[in-house]
Amino acid sequence: MNPSGNVPNAKGPVIAALDLGSNSFHLVVVIARPDRSFHIVASEKRMLRLGEEVAYSGSISASSIQKAAKTVAELSKIAELAGAEETVAFATSAFRDASNSEDALDAITQVSGVHPHVISGVREAQLIYQAVRSHLSLEPFPALICDLGGGSLELIIGDQRQSYFTSSLPLGVGRLKANFSGSDPLTPKERASLVGHIHKVMEPAISRIADFDPRSIVVSSGTFGALLRVAKASRAPFGTDEQFDDEPVGVKEIQKIGKRLLALGTQKRITMAGMDPKRVDLLPIGWLVLSEILSATKVTTLRYSDWALREGIILDLLEAREDFEFAFDAHDLREGAVRALAEKFHGLNSHAIKVQEFSIRLAESLRERLKLDSSDIELLGYSALLHDIGEWIAQEDHDKHSAYLVETSPLKGFSDLEKSMISSIVRFHKRGTPKPADYQAFQKLRPLERSRVLILAGILRIADALDRSHASVIDSLSVEVTQGSLTILVDTKQDISMEINGFRKKKGLFEELTKMDAEIYLNS
Repeated sequence: MNPSGNVPNAKGPVIAALDLGSNSFHLVVVIARPDRSFHIVASEKRMLRLGEEVAYSGSISASSIQKAAKTVAELSKIAELAGAEETVAFATSAFRDASNSEDALDAITQVSGVHPHVISGVREAQLIYQAVRSHLSLEPFPALICDLGGGSLELIIGDQRQSYFTSSLPLGVGRLKANFSGSDPLTPKERASLVGHIHKVMEPAISRIADFDPRSIVVSSGTFGALLRVAKASRAPFGTDEQFDDEPVGVKEIQKIGKRLLALGTQKRITMAGMDPKRVDLLPIGWLVLSEILSATKVTTLRYSDWALREGIILDLLEAREDFEFAFDAHDLREGAVRALAEKFHGLNSHAIKVQEFSIRLAESLRERLKLDSSDIELLGYSALLHDIGEWIAQEDHDKHSAYLVETSPLKGFSDLEKSMISSIVRFHKRGTPKPADYQAFQKLRPLERSRVLILAGILRIADALDRSHASVIDSLSVEVTQGSLTILVDTKQDISMEINGFRKKKGLFEELTKMDAEIYLNS
């Protein structure tokens, strides 16, 4: 659908990050973009499980050092072939703890030419936090971020603006498996011993975390991600509400999965829907770690971030570069992402800003009557800023083009559901009676979400009409709402005949959905 010519801001530096973790070595090569999104050029993961070996013996064996060096050399070659301008490698818990860590690192450097940096647990937690808040939108109140690796567990309390507490604990699944391996499945006695150890090690951090009263939990990295995938896969194939990959998972759902994981042996666990065969022996331990965290909080759902240490490494590297600058700071993630997208396609203009102002003013006045909440009004405001970006492709059918650009853009900080709602509001801002068959993203929404989208689209149509001339001829407006009517009183000293005509043409959807009569008058 793009016309000939380059998309603005499409190219950025190509960076490779290599995470030498205690479970796996993971390479990602990305093209960085000013809107804080990455285009993945290459991604490769190799399971080495060094954390278990270090937990058993305190060191990395000669054969494992050789394998690690060969693996890093192979991953470095992949990064080079992918066009990486710079490769940075960080080593974590296994290398922090191994008595012969320096020997292992020297061997890796000699064979691969890559010199990994061993980072502290606190630094690891800080980088994970930077990645999560640049990928998801954290609430204005503290959230608990949990990253479980092979050697350590990182816990972070933070909101979108800053972190308040970080902790790195020796509770990685590989370490625990090495120290508490036993029957398959674990006997009640073995399980009690393991749970007691987890509680003892975690208790000081949990006490600090409780002081912040986190309202949400975000988990990251392989083991926690694998747990959530099994929980989602366990939902019935029919009649389920699951429609988006990044949809939160209920605590009750994952508790049911946890009980099954503990009750089954490996051969039966591996048959569970969504099970990762490479982590089948680690998930019961991972569940016990997560269960301890959940027991100390009041949250009801978990979110997953597929951005973690690797992405944090890249962000940290980019922030330090003088030849690259992000378009907005991470603490303004959602607003920044929307404004960057609007600007990218030359849609951040006086008309978009005026329509956003009018949309929010109307929605706030209708909040009680239409039972709108803050998230509805926020999504409407963002939709207003983006409603005309499709004109970058073509004026004709620009509503469809706008929806396409929203749907296919990263929009950092928004869930797949929110993106589908914004693109649907934008798609139906122009004219006609919306139908699910008209737009696939709208069709994917649940009935309640479709209803919200249509009401918000009806409000956006009216707001768009109030600046139909794109000349900002209406200075301000006031709104009067009754059970059966919406009255808009406008302040202006200019001719608004185009706006009045547009209002009369575009108010139909709003009136049909709300059973309210909408009228516009000059404020006397």
